[in-house]
Amino acid sequence: DPFHYAMHHLLVAARAAGLSVIDGPYAGIHDADGLRTVSTMAAALGYDGKWVLHPDQVGIVNTAFTPTKESYDQAKQLVAAYRESLDSQGRGAMMHGEIMVDEASAKMALGIIQRGEAAGYS
Repeated sequence: DPFHYAMHHLLVAARAAGLSVIDGPYAGIHDADGLRTVSTMAAALGYDGKWVLHPDQVGIVNTAFTPTKESYDQAKQLVAAYRESLDSQGRGAMMHGEIMVDEASAKMALGIIQRGEAAGYS
């Protein structure tokens, strides 16, 4: 992807400034597969969303940026276990099953929780 470098640096700069990062529009209005690909890539990088140019693009973009119910539930469990470990044992890192959890991964999980709640999960 020729834009990966620029998108990554934009993401890092925005996060350092406490800002959300929204990917630009995809001009191929009738190219659902292309939109799905670029939306999935932006979501995987950590972007918060993507502009759309046409109502037909909304569903594809929402799907790419909405966590699954399973990943939402896992994120909630991970954050709860991390907070319990931090509060009860003062540990800043812990194992949750086979996953090592620290402050950074807990923050990433909080992002999944926020997106899941915006999608109506509880």
